[in-house]
Amino acid sequence: MLTIEEIKALLHHYKTSFIQEYKETIEWFFLIKKSFKQELNLEEKQKVKEQTIDILKVIPAFLIFMLPAGTLWLFLFFKLFPTLLPSSFQKKNNNN
Repeated sequence: MLTIEEIKALLHHYKTSFIQEYKETIEWFFLIKKSFKQELNLEEKQKVKEQTIDILKVIPAFLIFMLPAGTLWLFLFFKLFPTLLPSSFQKKNNNN
């Protein structure tokens, strides 16, 4: 059973990861917009590619979440397939 401190730590971890993913997605939008006006450098192209993959990884999670009892299924899904988590969530999990 998880203690209150462990639950708080997990919530903080997911909040931080969600904020990081949000910032990366905003940067992705700006880079996509910039790509219509000028050529992106190699670093920017790599960021666009990585964030596009992260966005595509979220689609199955949304579909599972929409199922009856989707929240429970979502936890099971990510336990079985941890590589389908967006990169900002995986980086933290690799350190644990």
